[in-house]
Amino acid sequence: MKQYRGIGMSKVSVIIPLYNREEFITPCLQSVINQTYRDMEIVVIDDGSTDRSPEICMEWSRTDSRIKLWRQKNSGVSAARNRGLELAGGEYLFFLDSDDKIHPLLLESCIRQMEIHQAQIASCGHMRTEEDISSFPTDEPAHWQSTEGYASEAWFHTNRKAAAAIGGKMIRRDLIGSLRFDETLRNGEDTMFLYELMCRQPRIVFTTEKWYYYRIHPNSLTNSDSLTSNIRYFECSRRMRDGEWQRGHAEFALIWEKITIMQMERSFLSLKKLGDREGCDQVKRLASAELRHPLYRRMRLYMRLSFMSCMFCPPLYELKTLLRRAYYKCLNTIKPQKSPG
Repeated sequence: MKQYRGIGMSKVSVIIPLYNREEFITPCLQSVINQTYRDMEIVVIDDGSTDRSPEICMEWSRTDSRIKLWRQKNSGVSAARNRGLELAGGEYLFFLDSDDKIHPLLLESCIRQMEIHQAQIASCGHMRTEEDISSFPTDEPAHWQSTEGYASEAWFHTNRKAAAAIGGKMIRRDLIGSLRFDETLRNGEDTMFLYELMCRQPRIVFTTEKWYYYRIHPNSLTNSDSLTSNIRYFECSRRMRDGEWQRGHAEFALIWEKITIMQMERSFLSLKKLGDREGCDQVKRLASAELRHPLYRRMRLYMRLSFMSCMFCPPLYELKTLLRRAYYKCLNTIKPQKSPG
């Protein structure tokens, strides 16, 4: 087994957790190798893959000495990222999933903007794509924005899709310090990690330019066993809701209360479709507790009725769904048509 300890010579460490991605690890690594910024190390943490993923990485490391492979027994993505944090030697850390890709100018642009603005985090937009990234524009985005203090927290809470994923983020090591990914979380571990960082109110530079290219795999939550054993699917959003509520940030807490309710509703419907009664009962018990939370009463009446009917009155929920579909169908029917010419 090839083992590695960061030598601390490169300015940037790209950390890639890897598990059974033999089909995608090559384009992932290629996108990093193609970066215009060269002073980096690429730390790949193989989390007990059973396919050819580690062998492919070893082959790459023979042609590019910046690629370092560490192998460990399967412990989950959080444990892999934490190992990467321990091994990486860079001043700046960039997290990349092993089935994703990045634009050739991303690292260089992040470094430049972080140094110009003395920022601790740089972030770009995300795009779902299966295309060859060589076909994307190569001009550097003209507009970067910076924020800090309370505004950094607001950016995180109100731009959840862009802000709450670790991919596409460059972070200064001194901001992270001893913070690590929570290995008890099976979903939302990266969001929780970023939330802890945002509570420190760092200076952030960001662009909406979509330079991080991700994939969505079908059946990522496919079986009843995984959903039942991971009923803490929404624990991350509940933690952030409670954290913001305790800090007196009711407006942020309410955002995460809504997300918690939507996640519970979605999980319940998925479990019901799979015929998992045990899982449904667990979600319903959690839902009963949510009804007593003071933030629940602050949500819009429509959301509360939808949630309660989903959990405790399925026929009413099905009727609501049918009426909603009919409403949107009617809207599409009466939508004015553009006149020819």
